[in-house]
Amino acid sequence: MKIIQAYRCEYCPRTRPYVTPRAIAAHESRCFHNPETHSCATCENLRHSHKPGARKGYVTDAWSCTADAPLAPLTTNCPAWKPQVSYEF
Repeated sequence: MKIIQAYRCEYCPRTRPYVTPRAIAAHESRCFHNPETHSCATCENLRHSHKPGARKGYVTDAWSCTADAPLAPLTTNCPAWKPQVSYEF
């Protein structure tokens, strides 16, 4: 058995480790969960809802933007991006 050092993204729930600091830095610079990329995943304008699926009894996730920005598939560097408000008490 060999022990190795690996790196994980501090922003997303992704479980895949990266072996080099360069690889994790490249991932974090485009990660949708990194607030610095101004992507939909960290935006106050993102809304999630459920709609009936194609098959009876199934539901589908529906994502929308209250600022009418494009969501296909996820946008980064969006001009309509607003930071999510956290409600900590």
